[in-house]
Amino acid sequence: MRRGGELGISIHPELAVELDSNDPSPGMGCRFTKVLLSRRRFTALFAYNDISAIGAMRAIREAGLRVPGDISWWVLMTSGTLPIRCRV
Repeated sequence: MRRGGELGISIHPELAVELDSNDPSPGMGCRFTKVLLSRRRFTALFAYNDISAIGAMRAIREAGLRVPGDISWWVLMTSGTLPIRCRV
């Protein structure tokens, strides 16, 4: 979140989660997305990489929401299987 301020981007703390793990599995994206979903409704998600995005999609679908449809997402970095900045 600090980096957003350095770039002049306003980031609402209730809509952001800073990673506290380097877990390479989709579980990290699922866990943090559930945290975000419990805080406030949102319509877009920026994922750290494609693996975390897969976990995020799982959490979104478990909440009864659709990707895309209810929530769109951007993958900011990848593990080599999706192009950078892939919008789904």
